Amino acid sequence: MKNSFALAAAIFLLFISFWPRQMGRGPASLDEAFWIEDYLAKIDQSLARDIGENSCQQVYGQLYDDFYHSDIGQIKVKNFAAALQKSFELRLALRLKAQGKCVSSVTSLNRLLRYLEDYLIERKSAELLTFPEDDFVTFRGKGDFFQKNPKFKFENEQDLQSGDVILSRGNAFTSAAIARITKNPGQFSHISMVYRDEAGKLWTIESHIEIGAVVAPIKTHIEEKNARSVVLRFYDAEKAHLAAKAIFEHVRSYLAAKSKNIQYDFGMSLEDTKDLFCSEVVHKGFLDSSGIDVPLRKSTFREGILGFLDPMGIDVDSETVKTFETFAPSDIEYDPRFALVAEWRNPVKMRKIRVRDAIMTSLFNWMSEKNYQFHYGLGLNLKSAFAWLLRHLPFVKKAVIEKFPVNMKAKQIRLFLTLDQVAEPIEQELIQKVKGKESSLSFKDLMTKLEQIREVDSMRKEPLFHKRYRP
Repeated sequence: MKNSFALAAAIFLLFISFWPRQMGRGPASLDEAFWIEDYLAKIDQSLARDIGENSCQQVYGQLYDDFYHSDIGQIKVKNFAAALQKSFELRLALRLKAQGKCVSSVTSLNRLLRYLEDYLIERKSAELLTFPEDDFVTFRGKGDFFQKNPKFKFENEQDLQSGDVILSRGNAFTSAAIARITKNPGQFSHISMVYRDEAGKLWTIESHIEIGAVVAPIKTHIEEKNARSVVLRFYDAEKAHLAAKAIFEHVRSYLAAKSKNIQYDFGMSLEDTKDLFCSEVVHKGFLDSSGIDVPLRKSTFREGILGFLDPMGIDVDSETVKTFETFAPSDIEYDPRFALVAEWRNPVKMRKIRVRDAIMTSLFNWMSEKNYQFHYGLGLNLKSAFAWLLRHLPFVKKAVIEKFPVNMKAKQIRLFLTLDQVAEPIEQELIQKVKGKESSLSFKDLMTKLEQIREVDSMRKEPLFHKRYRP
């Protein structure tokens, strides 16, 4: 993929996390240059003011809209490094404002700034995009893609403390789905807890869909090569350590006693900790050790996507989906008891995950607004049932353990297989459709392209994805 496409795609996808926010006003003038420094200064001034809850939505919402309605062809920046650092500093301050009525507007603005930083990094260091993605090692490097809070010493993963929480973003479409599945979408799909034992060795405790809850040396987590990783630190170091120790010992002792891992909780429920999903690891650690409920504010799922939630294994209906609370990975980012210590990005993978965020947002929108549903067919039903059966046969299950865990039902296997079959051709079609036109297309234009992909495919005799995903 050429650098010109990567750069312009970054500009477009800077806006993806904003959808489906409704437009509040029109642009003052599309002929005027939009200076990033001026925009950041406006946010800085707003943060310095004592804004009450009744006006915070208007103030932060207006700042959001100012960028939403800007002409991407007119975006200018005087000093990339300074603007990048200023945006990061504003996010450090902004995340503490996500309380009460301000949550939605603040979290949206925070997502905007993170994507803005992606854009600045890619535009400033386009040569990075020519490097193999494996050249970038999590929590290593000295480029702009590794930002650090000056209040903490953090040079690499060896500076992690016991009880630290690592937010990360995987690269698969399932990761994009998990990041976008809640009412207030986030940018992360996974969460891990760090434990430093008495000998000083660093471990992570985490739960994966494929293998359930595990403890592993920090090296294993680094080798997962996630697209994003953010370190968060609880204000009380001793309680954080106790939480990490408690969940470390719980997961390890279960394996020793049962000779198997604690299974992944596909229902994403905090009420029953027999099985554990990734965020539940952190929740249980703090609750069991100190009675601390983490995070302060939890998520509800998006309404209108029951066709995804049900086969995923989440026990909600049209009424309970409005009140069922879960712990989405991004929720902890806005818990004021945790400080943001450091943030690392893989600049090569940023493009892909933003594309996939856009696709999952569109798929969920089509489901909720156009009654789209997955259609599996006999072949896929048989394939899913066969995969489930293989996973339960002793003489072959080790060969498929990484892909299909024991407690993954056939309907869940079917959903994940179908998601790839639907999303991958959309991804390729989107890339081809904007190729050569990226610099002149606005956010509306590009969202129109996605809609055109849907409309054209729905009329094809041999559709790319409508056999599997249609009204």
